[in-house]
Amino acid sequence: MNDAFLSIVISGLVLGSLYSLMSTGLSLTWSTLRIFNFAHGAFMTLGAYLAWTFLVFLHLPVIIGVFLALLCLSVSSILFQYVFISPFLKRQQGDLLVMVTTLSAMTIITTLIQATWGPHYKQLPTLIEFELKIGATTIGANQLMAIVLAPVMSILVSYLLAHTRLGLAVRAVEQNRNAARLVGIEIQGVQSITIISSTILAGIAGILLGGITFVSPVMGDDPLLKAFVVVIFGGLAKLSGSIYGAYVFGFMESLSTYAFGLFWTPIVIFTAMIFIMLFRPEGLMRGRTS
Repeated sequence: MNDAFLSIVISGLVLGSLYSLMSTGLSLTWSTLRIFNFAHGAFMTLGAYLAWTFLVFLHLPVIIGVFLALLCLSVSSILFQYVFISPFLKRQQGDLLVMVTTLSAMTIITTLIQATWGPHYKQLPTLIEFELKIGATTIGANQLMAIVLAPVMSILVSYLLAHTRLGLAVRAVEQNRNAARLVGIEIQGVQSITIISSTILAGIAGILLGGITFVSPVMGDDPLLKAFVVVIFGGLAKLSGSIYGAYVFGFMESLSTYAFGLFWTPIVIFTAMIFIMLFRPEGLMRGRTS
């Protein structure tokens, strides 16, 4: 029973950590640009495939391979912004138009991934050679990295938003875009930094998930849906709400899988989410701004 409980806790921490990375990126994009980026999951997948190319195909060292993968992902996110977001954001009903264009971008990126790397499953290598055994339960290196790295990244993002000039500019654009422009804040630059940061978080989640399970062209679809629910459940008003919501969602999924099985898990957790949001529609955390 203790081993089962420990497995539930570890699984919940890993899932919560991955959902935290995804939902933090989504929350940043929503708060700054007021759009839901449907291509977020595709960038998660692209990050995993780029890491596989550098680490497995080219046999580069882990640090160099991961750095190059995130660098290429950042360049792709800039191209994504200038093609699919910036030309439409200033138009009438621009927010709605950008949601449609990001949905188109998701399809394009997924198709290009399948055309480039093929439809077959791939797996990323273990980033560090380490295992932790607690009783009969073994925690892999990638699982440990997910558990440790997600809170570190979340704390770092929160610190940057709260204590740096860049964070102040991001929060100013979030609260009032026109007023921020009047005081000299470069809106386009802030939006670019937000999209790059969001994409890097998605890429890190993809690299970690690709080492725990497998890499496939549609591996980002399910985490995107769950991250969207996490953002709504945690509350759009505060970044911390998305982080707390991610871990609540992760533990709910882990416990439901153990109690009801993998087939019934989506039904159970989404039904529970609906009832929770009926009684607390503002999300877990109250507040105006992240």
